[in-house]
Amino acid sequence: MGPGRETSTQLKIVPAFYRYLVQIGDHDAACTSIQYYFKCSQNKANTYLYEIKEEQKQNTRRFTMMDVVKKRSLRSKAIIGVVVTFAMSFSGVAVINAYAFEILKDTGLSVLEASFANVGIAIVSMIGCMVASLVIDKFGRRPMLLVAFTGILFCNIVIVALMYTFDSYGYHVLGFLLIFFICVFIVFFAIGPGPLSFFINAELVGQAARSASQSWASVVQMLSRFALVTAFLPMKNQIGEAWAYAILFIVPVAVSIIYLYFSLPETKNKDAKQVAEAINNLPRFPLCRKDKIDTEMETFDDYDKFQTNVTRTDRYGTFNSYDDILKGVKFVVSALLGVVFPGKLRLTVCCAGAQIFKTTKYDKDDEQPKTLWKLVVITGIVSFLTSIENTVLGVSEWPYLQLNDHKATADFFGVASACARGAHAVFSLLFSFWSFKFKAIKLPLITGRIVCIVSCLLYIFAPEFPNNRRYAYLTCYILFSIGSSAATILRAYVVAISTPTDRPRAIAATSLANILSIVIGPTVQLAFSAIPYPGAHVFSHVYLNVFTAPVWFAFFVNFVTFPFIIWGLRTIDQPHDDKEDESVFTWHGLKRKLRQVQDANFDWIIVVLCWFMKISLTFSASIFLSLMSIMVMVQYGWAGTKTVRVLSGTLGGVGILASFILIGYMLLKRAKVLPQRYIFLCSLLLSVAVFWITHPWKGISEPVAQFNETTLSGCSPKQYHWCDTAYAVHPVMLLVSLVVIYGIGYPCGTVALDTIYSKVLGPIDQNLMQGALIVADDVSNIFTPIYATNMFTKFGISTLWYANGGVFIVVTIIWIVFLPRLKRFP
Repeated sequence: MGPGRETSTQLKIVPAFYRYLVQIGDHDAACTSIQYYFKCSQNKANTYLYEIKEEQKQNTRRFTMMDVVKKRSLRSKAIIGVVVTFAMSFSGVAVINAYAFEILKDTGLSVLEASFANVGIAIVSMIGCMVASLVIDKFGRRPMLLVAFTGILFCNIVIVALMYTFDSYGYHVLGFLLIFFICVFIVFFAIGPGPLSFFINAELVGQAARSASQSWASVVQMLSRFALVTAFLPMKNQIGEAWAYAILFIVPVAVSIIYLYFSLPETKNKDAKQVAEAINNLPRFPLCRKDKIDTEMETFDDYDKFQTNVTRTDRYGTFNSYDDILKGVKFVVSALLGVVFPGKLRLTVCCAGAQIFKTTKYDKDDEQPKTLWKLVVITGIVSFLTSIENTVLGVSEWPYLQLNDHKATADFFGVASACARGAHAVFSLLFSFWSFKFKAIKLPLITGRIVCIVSCLLYIFAPEFPNNRRYAYLTCYILFSIGSSAATILRAYVVAISTPTDRPRAIAATSLANILSIVIGPTVQLAFSAIPYPGAHVFSHVYLNVFTAPVWFAFFVNFVTFPFIIWGLRTIDQPHDDKEDESVFTWHGLKRKLRQVQDANFDWIIVVLCWFMKISLTFSASIFLSLMSIMVMVQYGWAGTKTVRVLSGTLGGVGILASFILIGYMLLKRAKVLPQRYIFLCSLLLSVAVFWITHPWKGISEPVAQFNETTLSGCSPKQYHWCDTAYAVHPVMLLVSLVVIYGIGYPCGTVALDTIYSKVLGPIDQNLMQGALIVADDVSNIFTPIYATNMFTKFGISTLWYANGGVFIVVTIIWIVFLPRLKRFP
């Protein structure tokens, strides 16, 4: 009776729990209870009481799945949970559960051994679940997930290495090592993502959005498992088991670990306020500002007030993110720079870059801002470095594709080029939207460089694929185009940092950078043409030769680009309306901006005319870029190495002549008063002339070369039925005409049209409209390769040249009709 009486006495003295008192409506007693438990003053108790009331009010609310998408406070946390679920799905557990028997049998085990091993794996899985039930509440969610995913990544790397080694050497013992590491993998999965992925969402978003957030995670989980189980076997049959496993289960887990390290807070036994504080205390991304989450939560009337507080400054500042997924790219860049510039050298490079790229900004009080020529030059350097990898590879793509996959035809190459250009069009618009939506300039460019690095690696290792290598190269072309499409935002950046008077010279500076890439790229290709094919053996099927050396060069150039982007491109302080900026960051505000562009006071007929002329100008250049390698190998019977050597020199000549033209634009002050509409007319006339001069007229042309089985060059009647009657213009006339006409006409036409277009748009944020011009450019690039290769295959060069010449006569007439209307944009 003693202990019971003592307990009863204490219960009469100790106040009831404050949350219960708030729930029953006794707020005065709840305030007293808070003072008792927290040893705080009455004012602090009232503040905490208000937060509890608002929190309970919110807990009575229920958010739908669309609310989770629309509300940033919920979306940012739900994304963390979705990434955990995504990493769990792409950890490889679904494939191991479904195909463990086949995997073990393919690594040398007999049917009986694989069957017993599969049973053993199931037993280990059960033991892992039992162990997880004992340890899951003894450690925090964050360390458990990070340790488990790291262990899973390590196991996946070892599993891929064992598969690849068995394919190469066939050691029977490797199958038993594989069993061991699969069991270790199962243990890591059971103690980490296996159970935690099912309730981490609820702990992140709170009671009100728990169901909606978990629903999104379940959708991601089901779709991921369906995709994996469906795709694994076809990928295994096409590229091998080791490569399929590596692509599907190493890269996604590695990226997820990086993201979760910087984004996943500790949620065990924490309420919403404590979770927010944990997010604020997470490690920051290298090279990225740390964003804070409001933990005061003064009111919950609008649930979105408890969200990431993002400070946005000006049109083109450092990336201001409330989405941690985008921040991860900067971390990857920092890691890559650490590889390129180790130790003290990296610090020296960073400090030097910070000093070299210091630049002035717009003065907010300056009514007449001046062109920032330092930024124009740096933008030109970035443009040059991002363009050079396309020019260093262009002329060698078709010969190298044909050597590595004899099933690749000219029509397939045309389709591949069209797919790449289609990707360029789509991602140009996406990158422009990204820059417009988030006022970002650096991060989109960095993302593009990382995509290009991945593409270079795939291009180098494509010969490792046992068959159907043309599809691997198709993927490379698409990735190259996606990476290069990020540079399209530099067009609007140049407009923002230049005055209307200096704009032709500023645009010429960036165009000069692109032309220089046409000079340097083929020059590099020409320098590497001395390396014979197949060249020096590196390892396995990887060689260093005339076709792969330029890819290595492009691979390292991407790393050189990072310092210029990170330290060179600077913030531009310009007056703006804070309320207007805030509205842009919502879908409603973005739609309003689009309506403003639609209702803008500029000549829409001239805008559409500029789009059409951009398509036409690109059509002319794309014809030759798509066909040159195919045309000279078929018409003149040149081998792949000679084709690369000659066309590299030709493109280099085009670039040198174009460089002189653009330098004249930059240095001659009279260039900015030249009538741009007449310059573009001259460019169109040159496009008509090139098809006339290079047409294979009988009497001054020669028959096409016969097919050579050894070099795979010449005109094959099996592919081209017109071989016996076709003629080819003399190669010297063809190449000299291309150098002279495109070295003058293309740069003049590009600068003139870009200048006219920017003046038509006027003083608006030109990101979206410049992106539309790039899309128009890519529309031509999408269809031109298919059109050109199909016409060449079916009818030959003569009919194709007649058609092209007729098209440009019509285009020139249209431009002449609109010349009077273009006088309004001098």
